[in-house]
Amino acid sequence: MLNKKSWCEKIGGLRGFSAVSLFPSFSRYFNYMDRLWNVSCEIISSITKIEASSSSELCYKGIAWMTTGKCLKSFLAIEHLIKLGFHQDTLVLLRSMLESMINLFYISEDPVERAERFVRYVEVESRRFLYVSKEVYGEISLLSGHDSRIKEIEEAVCSFKSEYDPDSRKPSTWSGITIFDMAKRAGLEDIYKTFYKLQSQHVHGSPRALESYIEDRQEGLALVLVPDQREESLYMNIIMHACYVLICVVDKLEDAFNKEEKEIAPLMEECKELFKGIGVRASQVSPE
Repeated sequence: MLNKKSWCEKIGGLRGFSAVSLFPSFSRYFNYMDRLWNVSCEIISSITKIEASSSSELCYKGIAWMTTGKCLKSFLAIEHLIKLGFHQDTLVLLRSMLESMINLFYISEDPVERAERFVRYVEVESRRFLYVSKEVYGEISLLSGHDSRIKEIEEAVCSFKSEYDPDSRKPSTWSGITIFDMAKRAGLEDIYKTFYKLQSQHVHGSPRALESYIEDRQEGLALVLVPDQREESLYMNIIMHACYVLICVVDKLEDAFNKEEKEIAPLMEECKELFKGIGVRASQVSPE
């Protein structure tokens, strides 16, 4: 029987649990994740200010810096969730990391044009927030009395939308194209097809995804709270993709700030060797 008491007892029993206890070989993967985290933190911490000769360069460096920060936090969360056996929840975070990487890679192909456009899209998102607020609360309460600001946002949105390609398949996005089209143009089509697209089910709560959260056992319904030995390859695949995404994003950060010596390069080579033969090939997602 599934009830709050039994669920809490099982959750309590997870304290101190580690995927390493079930998958002894994983210790080397977690050791690698720790080193990758430390090196990535050192790289981003070494950037104390953003210097740029143009607004587009300033935007691009800022995007690379903030994307790395976002991916670092998600990476750490994924490591903790993996150790608890909550692999389904890591897929939501990993998909978000992948989308951030696709955005960054796509922008890096033409930073002069695309970086400022990405930043300007904030106005479109502000407009959406305002009108959702108005729909829910009956008025734009947060900007009550600030008609000039509302007008600025409206004008910025009109200007932004006037630049859309009329043949665009996705005019509601900042880029005017789909996330798949961005991935394809940025050379990330393989990882989109093999991981991003497949894991959408966990973000949107599809019937197939929901099946992995609960089991019908002889004693009754049971929440799936610990990993199964049969899922070892899945856990390795998640760890591998999380490592690759963080490495690729940090590599772009070092490019954006013109780092002469890539501190992340040795870890990329080690990652290729560590995860050889698992899931997506290293060459498919490694920086050029």
